[in-house]
Amino acid sequence: MAPESGRPDGGQVTPVPLPPVPPGALGDVELADEIELYGAVVVAASEKDGSLTPAEIDDALGVDDAPAADGGGAAVDGDGGALP
Repeated sequence: MAPESGRPDGGQVTPVPLPPVPPGALGDVELADEIELYGAVVVAASEKDGSLTPAEIDDALGVDDAPAADGGGAAVDGDGGALP
């Protein structure tokens, strides 16, 4: 019969301390935006029995489905400005 600790050797588990988190590390606006977008896709996927179509992913992310005038998507920076 295994000891109460659940370990075959009866030893205790010693937690390893986590390194300190730098101040403001989780306050990054871009990180929060990425987490929110990821969450929107996860929620959309959880409400469907199967894979999301590209259009459903775009809808979950709030992407405009109108094609660009040149027929392709334009690369934008974090502020919505066009990249070279």
